[in-house]
Amino acid sequence: MHARATRFLDKTSAMLVAELPPVNPAILPENQVDRANDRRATDPNSDAVNLLIGLGTALHQNGAPAHRLESAMLDVAAALGVRASFFSTPTVLLTTFGPSGNQRTEVIRVQPGDVHLGRLAALDALSSKVADGELTVTEAEAALVAIAEEADPYSRVGHVAATALASSSAAVLLGGGVSEAMASLAAGAMVGLLGVARSSSPSRARLLLGASGFLAAFICGFAATIWPLSVPIATVAGLILLVPGLTLTVAMTELASRHLASGVARLLDGLAGLMQIAFGSLLGARLVAAIAPPLTATPEVLGSTIEWLCVLAAGICLTVLFRAIPRHVGLITLASLLGWAVVQSMGLVFEAEIAVFSAALAVGIAGNATARWLRIPASVVLVPGVILLVPGAVGFRSVTHLMANDVVSGVASAFMVALLACALAAGLLVAHAVIAPRRSL
Repeated sequence: MHARATRFLDKTSAMLVAELPPVNPAILPENQVDRANDRRATDPNSDAVNLLIGLGTALHQNGAPAHRLESAMLDVAAALGVRASFFSTPTVLLTTFGPSGNQRTEVIRVQPGDVHLGRLAALDALSSKVADGELTVTEAEAALVAIAEEADPYSRVGHVAATALASSSAAVLLGGGVSEAMASLAAGAMVGLLGVARSSSPSRARLLLGASGFLAAFICGFAATIWPLSVPIATVAGLILLVPGLTLTVAMTELASRHLASGVARLLDGLAGLMQIAFGSLLGARLVAAIAPPLTATPEVLGSTIEWLCVLAAGICLTVLFRAIPRHVGLITLASLLGWAVVQSMGLVFEAEIAVFSAALAVGIAGNATARWLRIPASVVLVPGVILLVPGAVGFRSVTHLMANDVVSGVASAFMVALLACALAAGLLVAHAVIAPRRSL
């Protein structure tokens, strides 16, 4: 009896379903369409989701700060029709897809990468083509792989030479003369060699800051035993590319943009880097002092013409060191000249923090305008434009003062670092309000 009743119900249900008209997807209720899109967005095999994860990881590894990375990823996700959110810190990228209650979250452990302006420009162009519908998701994934496999446009010898020349130029810009420039040239070359060796071994990478500080201080201190020079200026110049002034500035910008987790983590990372460099340089200086006392001297003034030539050389070197596209060398050099010109001219009338704010504002406006005009990331102009303004040298002196038990000078220098970093961040934020870039990058 029970079996006959079951067969009757099954036959009746089949007849009712057969009489129903076919469902037209075009007239589905909007909430059902949304649920279908959400299922596609949270599908682990979704090509769009995989593209977003790969793009976010690439941006993170090539030096995009949190506020720019998250905003750029939201733009691309919206263009792909994927409901998503992103959270970036210096070591972790969190990506979440789908609506609340039906989400897929990826936790990606990423090592903080150096700024790679060439790849950032390529990733920005890729994002534009995806948003404009010029590339399919499959084509974009292939292009992303090609960007990651693209070789460095500059050789290792070029990186070492650029590091040495940039350090020598920085010595002049910090108030040094020929003696300081020559000593910092040797120290910068050694720092460049250590940087090249770092890329082949993770264990060596962890020792880079401390070892570079030790060697730079030892080389400059030993040079001072042969001819008189200002050891502090030469040492700071030799380490100028490792002193995390840009990291501190980006941290303050992230904090001002309410990206608190990334800002605090990046700030602590910069302070830890300063401590490593300062401790290494302290060991190098003590070792030289045990061998022979250095010969100190007041640096000679080389004049404004030599100074401007050094700014020009620094701009060319930054093109190599930030791995920018070679055709952008003119923009990068002009950005360096603009930042230095504004900070020097404003420094004749106002205090240092007002001069730095004005220079950051000018560079920020120029970077955003260039990004809109040439359709390139604003970072191509912003990073080299502010690198000569960052308070890294002051921060280094602050830590060395504290290690030498000169607490008053150390605290005063630390306060100046914070003030200059805030001035830089404020200038960039005001520039962003005056003229916004074409897109987030």
